[in-house]
This record gives sequence, C-alpha cells and structure tokens, in this order.
Amino acid sequence: MDRWASLVFLIGLSGPGGPLARAAQGQLEETAPSDGATIEAVQGVRFAVSFAGDLPRARRLDRDDAPEVEWEGRFTVGAGGLEIDLLGAAAVGPHLFWLVRQARQHHLLAARCAAQGGTLVLSPAGPAYSQLVRDLRADERLRAAGLAALELRLEGLAAWHGDQLLLGLRDPIPDGRALLVPLRNPDELAPGGGPARFAAPLKLDLGGLGVRSVERWDARELFLLVAGQEEEDLYAIYRWSGDPEEKPRLLRGFDLAPERRRG
Repeated sequence: MDRWASLVFLIGLSGPGGPLARAAQGQLEETAPSDGATIEAVQGVRFAVSFAGDLPRARRLDRDDAPEVEWEGRFTVGAGGLEIDLLGAAAVGPHLFWLVRQARQHHLLAARCAAQGGTLVLSPAGPAYSQLVRDLRADERLRAAGLAALELRLEGLAAWHGDQLLLGLRDPIPDGRALLVPLRNPDELAPGGGPARFAAPLKLDLGGLGVRSVERWDARELFLLVAGQEEEDLYAIYRWSGDPEEKPRLLRGFDLAPERRRG
C-alpha cells in the first residue's frame, strides 16, 4: 500500500465508533507474513489487527484500563500459510469485515465481537468469501459497465448506507472514471453464504486514477478517497460527500505529480 493510502487510514478514522484504519508500516510489532494492519474501534476500544498467514492477531492500543483483545480461532483463506495483503476494512452491524488478497485472489473476511468478562473476544464469523470477482463479473449492470472482460483489482472497503459495504476498484477505470460498487448483502456473506449482490456501480471523477483506499469519516459525514496508479507513481486524496451526483473534491497538498495524471 502506498504512503498516501496509509496516511488516510491513519488520520481521523481510528477513533471510537469510526470505521477502520490501516496502520502505517512499522506501527505494529512484527507479525509477518502480512502486508499492513488495521486499526479497529469496537465498544470504544481501539486495537490493531494483523495477519500471520491466515492467523489473525490483535493488540490493544487504548488506555491500560481498557479491555484486553483476543482472537479465538483462525480464518480459512485459500491456500493456508501464504501472505495476505490487507486492502481495506469496515464495520457493519455486528461484524468487522476485511478485504484481503492472497495469491491474486480476493477474499472477504468477517469477524464477530463478544465481551467475555474483561476481554473483547474476536472470532471468525465463517470461512472467507472468495467469489467477489466472479459475482462482479456475473452482475448484468456491472457487465454493462465494461467489467466482465477486464481484470478486476479491488482495493478499499467502507461501510455504506448502514448495512452495506462499498468496494473500491483500482482497475479498470472505464472512460477515465473510478468505480465504487455497493455490496448489498455483507450479512449473508459473513457466515460463508452467497452469492454477493450488488447495486449499480458509482462512477467518480478522480482525475483518471483508480481507487486505492476508501474510508468513511463519520465525524465529518464524508468519505476520504485515495486515488492512485502505482505504475505511474501518481497519487491524490479526495473528499466526497457520498452523493453519486456530487463530484469528489481534491484536497490541496495531497496531489502528487498532477502534471502526469491521465485524463
């Protein structure tokens, strides 16, 4: 994950009740093999989660009198023991969700949270859901948007409309517009059900760049979007109201090499 995405994950988004934020590299104790970590906020307790293979680990970040955080069980993710890249995280209803990639395949992980005495216990809600890309290709509205014949690279996850998730797409970028796809039934996918059901994709003008991160900032009632194209070393950060008809606004000071942008 690039430095701009790491910054967005860190600013303003890891407070109690907020969505989940990725910590910058080096923020946590070493738990390799994994790429990055997420910072979660549940019941006012902040804790960091990282993966060693398919084994999640949690570490409390808050005050000393906050509950301890423990993991119970492990996820079943593709080929066990391979490195997992964390692409995004969000809290919806009783579940915490992570979008991850392993060996070029995308998975959606979900965990339950339960208080047991003075400990906050996290446990997998079910096996990883590994058919997001297949389901995206099968959706007629998404096929009409030109997704079926192209390589899909998901990157970014946020809560959407209370009980849904918002998936960011790094690629493709049809007609120079970045894509965000609402996932309508994360509660059905959490225990391993399916298929995934989607709403119509949202097309945003991010200067010809794709989505590298999407985070809901509850305190400001808006979204922060990292747009980027790693191959060309282009990055920018936008704020967006969440209204599909409203154009995202570029944040000053967070536009890297704008003269090289596609558009």
